Amino acid sequence: MVKKGLSQIGYLQNFREYPQIIRNKAGISHYDYVEFDNHIDTLWKNRNDGIICFDEQGREVPIESDRIRSFIIDTGFKDKDSAEALFAGFQRNNVGVLDAYDWTGVRIGTKDQLSPQSLEAPDGNLTLEQYTSVGNYGPIAKIISELSAKQVSAEVCRNILQQSFEDACKTGTLAVVKSDYDNKKQISFFPINGYETTGGSQLFVKMERNKNAVLNTEWFGSFVVTKEELKEDLLSFFCYHIGNFVFDSLTHANAFFNALAKKAMRENWKWGDTSRNEYHDQPILKSYLEHTYCRLLDEDARAGENEKKIVTYGGKAYFNSGLLD
Repeated sequence: MVKKGLSQIGYLQNFREYPQIIRNKAGISHYDYVEFDNHIDTLWKNRNDGIICFDEQGREVPIESDRIRSFIIDTGFKDKDSAEALFAGFQRNNVGVLDAYDWTGVRIGTKDQLSPQSLEAPDGNLTLEQYTSVGNYGPIAKIISELSAKQVSAEVCRNILQQSFEDACKTGTLAVVKSDYDNKKQISFFPINGYETTGGSQLFVKMERNKNAVLNTEWFGSFVVTKEELKEDLLSFFCYHIGNFVFDSLTHANAFFNALAKKAMRENWKWGDTSRNEYHDQPILKSYLEHTYCRLLDEDARAGENEKKIVTYGGKAYFNSGLLD
C-alpha cells in the first residue's frame, strides 16, 4: 500500500490522534482527509516554502542542507486563536538530508510553538551563570547530596554543573521545550554528569524562561529534578493530562468526567469553594479517580503478577474505580 500525506514522511507516533488535534487547534469539526493528504504530498514533492528546516542548534537551514535535525510542514490550516498557519513537526536523533525516511512525528502547532529555540554552542567562555540565574549553590548541592547519597559541597556542585552544562551544549543535550498549549511556558534542561538517585534515576538541571527584566539572563533558576519528574513536566507541555490520564484537551477531559458522573451514583462532585471549580466540571471526581489510580499503581508495584489491580488487555487498562452506578 502506497503511503500518502504525513505517513510517507516518517513514523507517526500519534497517527490516530493527530487528526483530532488538527481539528481542535483549527476549530473545525471535520476536514477532507484526501484533500489534506494531497496537499502534504504536493509540498513534500515540490519542496516549496511550506517546509521549514532546522539544524541541531535550532537554526533555520535550507531544504538542501545535510545538517537537518527537525522540520515543520504547513498543514494548510490556521490556528483558531491566532489565525497563524498550523504546521506538522518532525524530528530525528541525528542530522542528515530531508529525504531520509527516519523522521518521527507528528506535533501540530504554529511555527512559534514548534520551532526549536536557537542555541549557540559555547565558545569556551559561556558559563552556566551567563545562561541562567543560579543564585546560591548551597541549596542545590544539598538536594543533589540527598537524592544521590553523595556528599557534594557548594564549590564541587558549581564545578559539576558548569562542566555538565558545557558538555550538554557540545553534545546537543541542552534542550529547550515550548508548550503546545502556552507558548510563554518554556523550560530548558540538561543532565548532570555522573549523578543519579539512589534508585538509579538520572538527575537533571531544569530552568524556566526568564520573565524578570531585572535579571540579565535568558533563563531563570537551576532546579534539580529526576528523570521521572522531568518527564511528568514535559508531558504537560504536549498534552492535557491528569496524572496518567491523557486527553487531547481540557474539553475532552471534562467530557470524560461528566460522562462518568452521569453513570455513577448521584454525588456532589464540586468543591464548596467555587474558585476551585474554575477549570474542571467535576473537580472532586477528577481528584478522587486520579488518587485511586495512583494508589493502585503503588499497590501493584509490590504485588505478585496474579495480584495486580490494574489489568492490561488488548491495549487497554482496566481497574476498579470504587464507584457504584
